Amino acid sequence: MSLLQMSIYGAVLILAVVVIRVVAINRLPKKIFLVLWGLVLLRLLIPFSIPSVFSVYSLIGRNTEVNHLGQTTISDLAPIIQGEPLELAGKTASMPAIHVSLWFVIWLVGMILCTMFFAISYLRCCFEFSTSLPIQNDFVKRWLEEHKLIRSVSIRQSDRIFAPLTYGIMKPIILIPQTTDWKNAKQLQYIFLHEYVHICRFDTVTKLISTFALCVHWFNPLVWIMYILYNRDIELACDESVVRLLGETSRKDYSLMLISMEAKKSGLLPFCNNFSKNAIEERITAIMKMKKTTIGLIIGSLILIIVMSLLFVTSTQKKQMIFVSGRLFVTTNQDVSEMVMREAEASEYDSPYIGRIESTVSRGKEPDVELQSNFGSIGSEIIFNGNGVAVNLNGKWIQFEPQAEREEDIAAFVKKVSADSITVDMIEYITDTDTERIKELKLTEDDMLDGYYFFNPDEEVTIWKCNEETVYTFIDWGGDFTDGEFPVEYTTTDIKEFQKYIETYDNGEPGMPFFFTIKNGYIKQMIEKPFA
Repeated sequence: MSLLQMSIYGAVLILAVVVIRVVAINRLPKKIFLVLWGLVLLRLLIPFSIPSVFSVYSLIGRNTEVNHLGQTTISDLAPIIQGEPLELAGKTASMPAIHVSLWFVIWLVGMILCTMFFAISYLRCCFEFSTSLPIQNDFVKRWLEEHKLIRSVSIRQSDRIFAPLTYGIMKPIILIPQTTDWKNAKQLQYIFLHEYVHICRFDTVTKLISTFALCVHWFNPLVWIMYILYNRDIELACDESVVRLLGETSRKDYSLMLISMEAKKSGLLPFCNNFSKNAIEERITAIMKMKKTTIGLIIGSLILIIVMSLLFVTSTQKKQMIFVSGRLFVTTNQDVSEMVMREAEASEYDSPYIGRIESTVSRGKEPDVELQSNFGSIGSEIIFNGNGVAVNLNGKWIQFEPQAEREEDIAAFVKKVSADSITVDMIEYITDTDTERIKELKLTEDDMLDGYYFFNPDEEVTIWKCNEETVYTFIDWGGDFTDGEFPVEYTTTDIKEFQKYIETYDNGEPGMPFFFTIKNGYIKQMIEKPFA
């Protein structure tokens, strides 16, 4: 997935979470919202997704899928690096080795500025916090003894802050204002327990991740909304845990403690957890309306998370690959003229734009004009993609890739032989062992009296090239090519001898098919097999 696609998928999920938050903020456990915001972060930061038939994008259909956003000319917000130019159909053209779009430059500058803002804020706070002093009174010693963790936790005080906060990951520090009233044991218990919950949940880490997502998707206003609400919900979940630990009778005193802090807002600093006055009304309301956790509430919350994951985190169910022969003439620097069409994850946002198909020839002919195909679709867009090209066919990007060396065995009637090619009418050779095909075509014993059947629904011709290595094997019925007894099987690499043989038939068309071995569009060998 491209960065723009990730941001759009993430924005849709953010809207869904915001709606749920508005409706159920005081009805569901606050931890549930942290899980939902976690799903948003996964969608924003992981460049792939699991296809699902339950995805909302599958439900609304492929025509409105996010990965095809109309006919805009915006490039992807990622660098486009073009390696060696490609070649299709033998012509060459030089292309720039590296192309960086203007949109990528704008995105990169924005991300750097956003990152610098948070980094400078963090470093400035670290400098201020470095002047803090350790606290060694009896209350602190007793509290640390009762709340031991694997990580080393320390408590310090500073005259640079106005509200308690926690920072640090491996060695977290609880920082207390110098003006703290150490005689108010109940208030101190609330403060330390609140910060202790932050430390146990690694909230500093989750804030770092959300800040990283914000820097990457700085251009998306919904990600800024996510960042603000996610930080609020971290505090709400922490408040809820503290009240549950102390008992519901503590709700009133805990709320009064929040009000009494009267802390100044700490801005967008992502690496600290504190008692901020930000959204203080929402926090107190949530505390006073907190509901008991019941089995039904837990089951309902789990169902909500599963449904949200299936609908918004997964992506459109990919259809089965489409394999069909086709040729496309585009001037590049790598031989990919014989290719396979398959459904591709591509868009005009991902790759340099080439142009549109301007003309077409019949499938049996080989295109030899720039931007010409032998499968129609005039006007379809063409872009570079991977080691080949992709074509937008009716709203789906079809990948054209170089075909690895391959051989195909095909039965066909010979229609015409020229100096370097043979025109044929391909057929399907069905024997009495092809039971499934016989049943599908509803063939009878009368159709297969000799144990075989030639299925030829149309007479569309195809032209295959020959070269000096092509081997022609046919039956010398009249001794025209061999001495001695005849008929006898004769093999040659001289196409003129094969032309002479074809001329012995009425109208120059043998009544029985040949079996061709095709290798990368050229005839490797062809064999005439007489049938009873």
